[in-house]
Amino acid sequence: MPLQTETLKKSVGPTTSFALQEIFYSVPWRASGVQAGSHKTKRRGTGSDFASFVPLLDHPDPKRLDVRASLKTIPKQLMVRTFYERSAIKVFVVNDLSSSMRFVGKLDKASLLQEIVATIAWSTVRQGDAFGMFSCHDDVLENCLIAPCSRLSVAQESQQCLSTFFSQSELTSHSALAMPLVANKIGFQKSLVFLISDFHWSEELLKQTLQALSGHDVVPIVLWDQAEFDDLPEWGWAKVKEMETGLQRSLFMRPALHKSIREYAQSRKNALRQLSQQYCARAPFFVQSYFDAVALTHHLLGA
Repeated sequence: MPLQTETLKKSVGPTTSFALQEIFYSVPWRASGVQAGSHKTKRRGTGSDFASFVPLLDHPDPKRLDVRASLKTIPKQLMVRTFYERSAIKVFVVNDLSSSMRFVGKLDKASLLQEIVATIAWSTVRQGDAFGMFSCHDDVLENCLIAPCSRLSVAQESQQCLSTFFSQSELTSHSALAMPLVANKIGFQKSLVFLISDFHWSEELLKQTLQALSGHDVVPIVLWDQAEFDDLPEWGWAKVKEMETGLQRSLFMRPALHKSIREYAQSRKNALRQLSQQYCARAPFFVQSYFDAVALTHHLLGA
């Protein structure tokens, strides 16, 4: 599948650029919006998705007359074909901007977050849908919000908004306690929601967030760094820091502890999958080395 690309300058860190690859998505539910788009709806109209045959008097449109269906009716009456309309949907990204999202190891989570959000924004507008963004740590951040829109510049706006946050916000400890509150701001109309975080949360917070968003089509995108779990020494002293509390301590690494950390990572991965299934979200998409737009497309279409 050919992917469109566009180059977007990053305004934080060294002067570099990343290519925005277009992702593709589909939704297994019928949209309820009124703006014309590409997604199936339950609303009868002039679309191309066949709905049913109805009597001509119920739907007076002679252009849709079907002779074969009319001949099969008893008693005989003229039948016409009806179709469903297609409409656009709203696509949101919900960003976790807690302190752990500043982690830099094999990759820079802050830069990776900007790349993923900008790619989703660009792809959403190209497919005729509306893109919106919410960001949280201990609070829902009003200065890092984008109302649903279809502006061609929204990809750059979202990237610049996140870049400004990471470059100007104070390096204080923040958790992700406000994540469940976003559901009230998204509203009740079913939308496609990309929930982007490293998900280093308590199980209770994860359950509250997924339950609050359970009325939407939620796609968890998990940003993990190999330096967090895999690339640890088997022997020797290591200094570790809890990003969201600021606490530091020294650990004497040994094979048993190394194995325990990797087993914990696997158990967290399994728990994310199980809770996503329990609260009717899609399977999590894990990003550990780099962002692969083709893999995300396959994940979205396969789901």
